Amino acid sequence: MSFNFDTKERQLLYSFATNILKNENSKLILDVACGDGNGSVLIASAVRSAEVIGVDINIELFKEIKKIETQNLKFLYGDCRNLNFENEMFDTVVSFHTIEHLSSDDQRLFITEIKRVLKFGGIFLIATPDVDVWRLQGVAGVQKDHIKELTKKEFLDIVHNCGFIVKNIYGQGILKKNTAFLMRRVLNLFKKIDIFKLRKLIYYKIIDSIDTKTQPIELDFSITPLYSEEKASVVLLYCRKQ
Repeated sequence: MSFNFDTKERQLLYSFATNILKNENSKLILDVACGDGNGSVLIASAVRSAEVIGVDINIELFKEIKKIETQNLKFLYGDCRNLNFENEMFDTVVSFHTIEHLSSDDQRLFITEIKRVLKFGGIFLIATPDVDVWRLQGVAGVQKDHIKELTKKEFLDIVHNCGFIVKNIYGQGILKKNTAFLMRRVLNLFKKIDIFKLRKLIYYKIIDSIDTKTQPIELDFSITPLYSEEKASVVLLYCRKQ
């Protein structure tokens, strides 16, 4: 089966998840806010001994992804803040780029629901952008459907406070050391005045080239361990329910 992921970063997140889950004895896996369903398909294809359930609230997407169900994969319509599953039902829950689409109160509801449906000691894989790094990239707050983007510390705090132990921290797009942050901030400021169409006057391809060359992050988006003093464009937490 072919895959059509919306971004390379998302594909790498799901590939990383499958590598972890292949070594676990997960029989029932939940993919919350599964989107186009391709990540759920990847997990179900790699971990054939498990049943995978993908859940999403987008009704139009849900109608489409129902068509790609397989023997060990099904999709259900649902809200991450109020999951229609029994307590301690799943061995593993995966949710990538979900929490930033929720308000502060709903973020806590979401994580609390994950804890409720996850078995004791179960695995929770969750990823979200680090708003501090996104500010340096000039993309913080750009996506209108992002309601509350989190810092790395805020992300760790909410997951821990909702009852999870963070076993490992990983990052995509690691923040480079000794980056020319002042130059980057000037560029980001200039990009914001695109409202006056000045970007086109100076030729947008030149600006895009400068944008790429001055990116403060590593652009290969491979997933690597993230140490306490490091930051990354996207933070991935490997957690267990305590």
